Amino acid sequence: MQFHYTLYTLPLVISAIIAGFVALYVWGRSATTSGRTALALLAFACAAWSLGYALEIAGADLSTKIFWGKSQYIGIVMVPLLWVIFAYSYSTKGTRMTRRTVSLLSILPFLTLILAFTTESHGLIWKDVRIRTAGTFSALEVVHGYWFWVYWIYSNILLLVGTVFVLRLLKRTKGLLRRQNIILLIAVLTPWVGNVLYVSGLSPIPNLDITPFAFTITIVAFTWGIFSFKLV
Repeated sequence: MQFHYTLYTLPLVISAIIAGFVALYVWGRSATTSGRTALALLAFACAAWSLGYALEIAGADLSTKIFWGKSQYIGIVMVPLLWVIFAYSYSTKGTRMTRRTVSLLSILPFLTLILAFTTESHGLIWKDVRIRTAGTFSALEVVHGYWFWVYWIYSNILLLVGTVFVLRLLKRTKGLLRRQNIILLIAVLTPWVGNVLYVSGLSPIPNLDITPFAFTITIVAFTWGIFSFKLV
């Protein structure tokens, strides 16, 4: 693998480090905390996505970029699923989602991960891929296959359902709890907006996926919530 340094990787690496710290901190909290495990795993998934994208951008050749582009799908498929699991547990004050429900919700993400790592064989995730350079920034220029759009719709449904859980709780709370929920909404909506800008081609730099950068805001919001508003 070959790499070259670019400033675009810096915020992603910082985001990954902060996300890892948040994950370890949350994991060490009381096991009775609502959604503790899902939140810790969600932070780990954010770290994996951000670090994977940093290494994709830093990759100096096509094979390196493709490898790390695929690796990001570990975080990509985990984040929406873990968000809805966490939001459900958090909004129901610790009631865990049943294993059957989690298993059913995991089918499409698991299948998408397999298809991502084997996309050369069928083109269902990426039909075509090449390196596109803009100034000091270089990334994969991808033509997405139809399964990418199937999963994209599914992941947004999961994000929406989790957001609805938090919104319903927001209506019933006030004071500290209300501020916690507002922080959660900021944390999840920021990458959502970034992802829409990327897939719609409205990113300020062509082929730059804003979603992992937006996770920096997400992780800062989580960190702020944890230390300032006792989120966990």
